[in-house]
Amino acid sequence: MTENGSPEELRGWLCNAMMRVGTYMATVFDREMAHSGLTQAQFRTLLSLLAEPLSPGELARRSLLEKATVSLVAQRMVAAGWLQRLPGANRRTHLLGLTEKGQLVLQACLPAANNLAKLATGVLDQGEQQQLQSLLVKLENHLRENT
Repeated sequence: MTENGSPEELRGWLCNAMMRVGTYMATVFDREMAHSGLTQAQFRTLLSLLAEPLSPGELARRSLLEKATVSLVAQRMVAAGWLQRLPGANRRTHLLGLTEKGQLVLQACLPAANNLAKLATGVLDQGEQQQLQSLLVKLENHLRENT
């Protein structure tokens, strides 16, 4: 793409660049977390549940995972003792929450995750990081509302 490309070319380039960066981040994450056996979906699940228990639907929404993926991941994580099922608002619902073991797993993986974040964003100064955060939140919210 050139600087004088059309709006369509620019949008195409931006989408392609986001996919490339995402692929790179996923590849490095998998390499850095190989020792733990933690998948990306499991890591995102642990992070999403750190502050509070969530319903599976809310967990899927916050982590941008499919509900079926959340169901499968949660089942495995409950079996591993990382998550627990908690009573929901009624008998038909439940929440997912971190166990102490799940918190320990997350804490053990945070140094590698922080190293990846530093590698990925270290080239940006704080103002650029904040600008990128704002733009990514805007894009993520738009995608949530329109897909």
